[in-house]
Amino acid sequence: MAFIRQFINKPVADTEGEPVGILTDIIASRLGNIPQPALRALAIKRGQTSICVPIHDATAFDSAT
Repeated sequence: MAFIRQFINKPVADTEGEPVGILTDIIASRLGNIPQPALRALAIKRGQTSICVPIHDATAFDSAT
């Protein structure tokens, strides 16, 4: 099982493998009585700008990076 802290401050790449930025946060919210929060978006620092990418646009998570 992966923990969020394994992904924070790691590089983010697009589907072509090109660098996009650094993952700074994972946004989640609770849905009803489900104990685990649902992942909603990724906060990515890109230079001096931060962007928010919907989780459905993510294709893979690799904690080994």
